[in-house]
Amino acid sequence: MFVNRFKMSLGAWNAVTYGKKRWVLLDPEAPATLASRSTAPAGVAWSLSEWFTIEWPTIREDAKKEKFRIFEFEQEQGEVVYVPPGWWHAVINIESSVAITHNFVHSGDLQLAIDTAANDKSEINLTAVDKVIDALKLVDDEDDKAIHKWLSELEADGIIT
Repeated sequence: MFVNRFKMSLGAWNAVTYGKKRWVLLDPEAPATLASRSTAPAGVAWSLSEWFTIEWPTIREDAKKEKFRIFEFEQEQGEVVYVPPGWWHAVINIESSVAITHNFVHSGDLQLAIDTAANDKSEINLTAVDKVIDALKLVDDEDDKAIHKWLSELEADGIIT
């Protein structure tokens, strides 16, 4: 599956420093059965370029019929793309490319992200949560201990350890 949707209210930005990329974004209201559909023959897995050439056009047309929002565009050197939380997205390099990407949790969605993470006990997710907590501790400066207080409360409530 080449189309992705971030968990835990994550958003992302991608800055191309060299090259060119093709992006497709699909409305977060579109069901997974549409966004991640595969019509590849039995025993065949699409390559990324095949997915963009064969699968995506049919997904796009069905999404249009259902009135889901769709964005398709090329990102060139020096441009930054923002992927809002919940949006289905796929990207392919059109030419050799170098890019910087950063995923983040919006401050307004932080509690939702913690609640979601608390319910997902997979090893991968717990490692990601630990990294977020460590990052929050780094930005807690001496003048404002709000983040430290909030993390302490989450620990006291047993949401994080």
